Amino acid sequence: MSKVEAAAIFPTGNYDLQHYPPTNEQSYCVYPGSAAGVSLIANLTWSNSQMNTFEKVHSASYTMTTGTLPSGQTIPISHFTKITADGNIAYWSAHQPLPINGTSTYPSLMSAEKNGYVLSLSATGLSETQNELVMTTMLRKL
Repeated sequence: MSKVEAAAIFPTGNYDLQHYPPTNEQSYCVYPGSAAGVSLIANLTWSNSQMNTFEKVHSASYTMTTGTLPSGQTIPISHFTKITADGNIAYWSAHQPLPINGTSTYPSLMSAEKNGYVLSLSATGLSETQNELVMTTMLRKL
């Protein structure tokens, strides 16, 4: 997604996109927002193991469990809602269980599969509608 496309969905300010070249069968880009607490990280992978993991996590037969950090803090299970983004099934979790380190900001997560790619979005400060618009824009390119 270009900076212009991102700016049409959420205020990106005058920051440069931070795009990283593909490594280990994945590529990602950071879209900083102009408002405090607004950001988007998009990760695209074509790894068979990531595709299998995506399918398992979102199948009815896969059981997820809580976890524990070294500090003893419990990590609750993320709950995903099945939605449609531009005709593609996507999974949305409004708030991940733990805040971003050093903040009280909880990121949201949206992911979808198309044509052998898994696209994952991790965003702070964006609404579900904005996440869906980002997902739709990116899925159309696959």
